[in-house]
Amino acid sequence: MDGRQSSTDRIPARADDLTASAASDQRHGQQAGPRRASQAPRTEACLWGIYRSTTIGIGLVTNRIMQDVNDRLCEMVGYSLEELLGKDARMLYLNDDDYDHVGRHAYRPVAECGTVEVRWRRKDGHIINVLLTSTPLDPDDLSEGVLFTVLDITARKAAEEELQSLFDLSLDMVCIADIHTATFVKVNPAFERTLGYTQEELRNRSFLDLIHPDDVAQTRAVIEEKLRNGQMVINFENRYRHKDGSYRWLSWMSHPKPEQGVTYAVARDVTEQKQRDIALQASEQRYRTLFENANDSIFLVRDGEFLDCNSKTLDMYGCTREQILGHGPADFSPARQPDGSASTAAAAARMQATLDGTPQRFEWQHTRADGTPFDAEVSLNVLPLPGGQYLQGIVRDVTERRKAEAAIRDNERFLGDVFNGIQNGISVLDLDLTIVRVNRWMEWRYPEAQPLIGKKCYEVYQHRKDVCPWCPAIRALETGQAHSAVVPYPSADDPTGWIDLSAFPLRDAAERTVGVIEHVKDITERVRAEKQLRRERDRSQAYLDVAGVMFVALDSSGRVSLVNRKGCEILGYDEREILGMDWFANFVPERMRQDVWAIFDKLLRGQTSLAEYAETPVIVRDRSERIVAWHNTVLTDEAGKIVGTLSSGEGEFTW
Repeated sequence: MDGRQSSTDRIPARADDLTASAASDQRHGQQAGPRRASQAPRTEACLWGIYRSTTIGIGLVTNRIMQDVNDRLCEMVGYSLEELLGKDARMLYLNDDDYDHVGRHAYRPVAECGTVEVRWRRKDGHIINVLLTSTPLDPDDLSEGVLFTVLDITARKAAEEELQSLFDLSLDMVCIADIHTATFVKVNPAFERTLGYTQEELRNRSFLDLIHPDDVAQTRAVIEEKLRNGQMVINFENRYRHKDGSYRWLSWMSHPKPEQGVTYAVARDVTEQKQRDIALQASEQRYRTLFENANDSIFLVRDGEFLDCNSKTLDMYGCTREQILGHGPADFSPARQPDGSASTAAAAARMQATLDGTPQRFEWQHTRADGTPFDAEVSLNVLPLPGGQYLQGIVRDVTERRKAEAAIRDNERFLGDVFNGIQNGISVLDLDLTIVRVNRWMEWRYPEAQPLIGKKCYEVYQHRKDVCPWCPAIRALETGQAHSAVVPYPSADDPTGWIDLSAFPLRDAAERTVGVIEHVKDITERVRAEKQLRRERDRSQAYLDVAGVMFVALDSSGRVSLVNRKGCEILGYDEREILGMDWFANFVPERMRQDVWAIFDKLLRGQTSLAEYAETPVIVRDRSERIVAWHNTVLTDEAGKIVGTLSSGEGEFTW
């Protein structure tokens, strides 16, 4: 039953064995001497008293057979003396492995005692933890017997296990560190969860190697100045390197034991809190920056008085900080507001409503330090701060905005007058071709369909159930470009009139198409006139075509706008080829162009008497020339302005 060996005095198990012990000492040359011999009876009595009354179990085994045990050991294991004597000590062990392990230690032939922790099973089945110490009566002859002591450490073991559980299960990092070598002695699993290193990797490792370089000097100072002098350290913070290379902020509490050369420490990962603190500081700095650089007046009020304000407040009210702090909003207001209410009472009511939980936003008239009034927009909110609730006020000077709003209203009124004064129709459609706005002309044009807004354009303007196939608004929405078309009115099935319809994309500030603007112009009379003109022209063309002379009309730029059949025969071209050709570049010989152009220019300037008749050559298709005798006149528009010439020519003399 021997364990780890350590020297101890041999204690005989019974008084009868004391003689044997003395004899054994003599065999080993240890002379007791006359004095010791005279004291032997007294010593034996003392030892026997200890054997019987000690709280430690004591026993004697030979070849692991129990020869004697004291009462305490019997109490410890729950067996009587008779049940133990002569029995193999195996009966007390949980298994053969434990029994063999203790046996190997107990029966080593060395003159040392051994101590080992082992578990025994009591008679009632309960397991107890014991500290077993043994020493042979004769180191050279184990058959003489082995004396052993048993200390019940079950309670201590339970406490140690409980402490170990707390150590292992703690969410905080717990460690024992050597304050002289700056190394970890023992760490709990929380270290691995926090820093990524296993307990084995940290054991006996210098913790200074893991500390951020910027924090090493401060950490050394704490060790040398406080821990080594036995001073507790609370809330000391430094950064430790994680296994992945990142750093974690740790807050330490250390209880040093200088006499043992160690400190017991608990650390908590405060990285997130540190980041929040840093973020809060940054936020506070940003707030202070915004507070000071805001374009609005911002102030704090408590008990009806200004406690703090930004620089814009001083600019807005035209005063110094000393002139505004300690005063209230009513001190910078006229006696009465534009609605007639007393400023002092109205301001107090607004502030109280805010404190009662209803944020306020209202218009107010303030006065500057020189008495000048100005219109403002005020927002009041509760701002909870250490020391109580404060009011945060934001004041915006809206004087310029009011002027701008008035200008916008005037401009809108002007544009509305222009919009409604246009003597053509204007219709604004959304992306679904729903009418969202029209001018008065459209309302006058479609009185039977009132109200127009909210209806589909094709339903109102064309009496259709679906989109018109010629619709320029659809093409404008698809292409983002303006499109136009001449459409029948009031419908394609019953066209009594004609409308020139132009569609333009309507875009927002981001250049996205959000609708279409339609411009509507009634061109019924123009269409009728054009039809009549075409009929007259066709009739005139028929007259010209049967004439026996050549007719050619030129516009003001000298291009052919009309030629009759005889002219085509003489020139050798089809009508389609001649129309639009430059007469002077294609049909007048180069040597004559200047003279012929002079005649044409006189006609355009109204000098018809000087250019009524002329004989000039013309170039025909085969590049030969023919002399033509021309009779010239001018063409005018409805206003009488000369817009071209009409010439008749006869004679086909070839050069």
